[in-house]
Amino acid sequence: MSDMLHRTRRPRPRILRRLSFGRTADVRLNLRGDSGGLQADPKLGVTPALRRTAINSPEAAHYFSVLLAGGLLLYLGRHFWFHYDEWDIVGNPSLGLFEPHSEHWSTLPYLVYRALYPVFGLRQYLPYLAVADGLHLGVAHLTWRVMRREGVGDWLATGLVGAFLVLGAGAENLGWAWQMGFMGSVFFGYLAVLLAATGRPTRWRDVIAAAACVAAVMCSGIGLVMVVVTALATGLRRGWQCALAVVMPALLAFAAWYFAYGRHSGVHNYAAPTVGGSLAFLWVGLTATAETTSGLKYLGPLLVIAALGWAAWRIARRQPGSAVALACVSGTVALFALISVGRMQYGIDSARQGRYVYIAAALMLPAAGLALRRLAASTSMGASLAALLVLWATVHGARVLVLAERQHAAVTGHTRQLVLAAAARLEDRRSVADPLWRPDPVAAPTLTEGRIAGFMRDGALPVR
Repeated sequence: MSDMLHRTRRPRPRILRRLSFGRTADVRLNLRGDSGGLQADPKLGVTPALRRTAINSPEAAHYFSVLLAGGLLLYLGRHFWFHYDEWDIVGNPSLGLFEPHSEHWSTLPYLVYRALYPVFGLRQYLPYLAVADGLHLGVAHLTWRVMRREGVGDWLATGLVGAFLVLGAGAENLGWAWQMGFMGSVFFGYLAVLLAATGRPTRWRDVIAAAACVAAVMCSGIGLVMVVVTALATGLRRGWQCALAVVMPALLAFAAWYFAYGRHSGVHNYAAPTVGGSLAFLWVGLTATAETTSGLKYLGPLLVIAALGWAAWRIARRQPGSAVALACVSGTVALFALISVGRMQYGIDSARQGRYVYIAAALMLPAAGLALRRLAASTSMGASLAALLVLWATVHGARVLVLAERQHAAVTGHTRQLVLAAAARLEDRRSVADPLWRPDPVAAPTLTEGRIAGFMRDGALPVR
């Protein structure tokens, strides 16, 4: 009997315990999808079967989804053109690099437009859009890495980021190049979180994280939200002294810019919202984010209550295992509180705009990943339900994205026709342009005939 027991307890063959498919060492198979997934011993050979395993890995699926989404976004944007705020920026040499745009510090987006305009003018829009979409892909990748380090399963993180890549609720950001300011802030903010609040801390990681925080505030006011997220995540993980060292350069830089330039922007003539108004704005923004990103129209309030309840529970129990997710949930609250200061005057439904839903969705992804991981582990059907929710969010987002981008192409295409028609009239009559006449006061309210004449002198307009 003892011999039989001994034989039944023999370890499995080594090939079943270790798989080799590349340079990573000692990677084991994890059927639950936790971080680590497949690991490899470089001393072992690579067979065709193991190559197929590598191709089917979550890492390969993630990079493939990023490339696929990037191609889709550029294809959908092939007929886009310049829109609304961009007419204040493109080809405007009188615009100072530190001059605020709608109360935002936008130096880095200004530099992008100044670099691209002499080369592409108004003839090609895709180079401008490629910068914004590239930042979107970067946000998705950094979020994926953060979620994996926070304990979200590899496949679950890959699925959630895949849904975010085609986020139809954030189509405004994905089809409008000027939104590179918002997405740049989120990108640099997540980079700072990844470097300062995850992994092994080093001096150089902290230096790069501090520089990323400065870059975040130089893209838009959303950078302040990402600085808060970085400070909270780093403080909860490593202590508040480390957090202060990482974010202090960004805070000092923003304070210097504000007192030198920002306070003179001329857009501060609005009344501060009441506490009740800010709370209502926050609630509308959170529920709109939950409903439009998940595709579950009537479950938004329930999802918001669950997310806030989870965050309060984790804070009350002082559990540090999900510091980044807690910081991001807190950052979402700070986001809508900050936006309410300048946008409450336009109505509470301003919180539903896609530009803000996109940022809130990016910040809520780590918490959503941890919640779905808990769901997958709770019951026998939990994993299937979590997979169905992610699949539904992806399909719903892709459908909304395609419809929204088609509508945006029609709007910008109409602007293009009006601008080219105005240029043709100027060329035919060879007279002085009217500096106050606007060909498209709805979609390009600041574009005048005088500016069009300037584009003609630069040779920037596309050939009719």
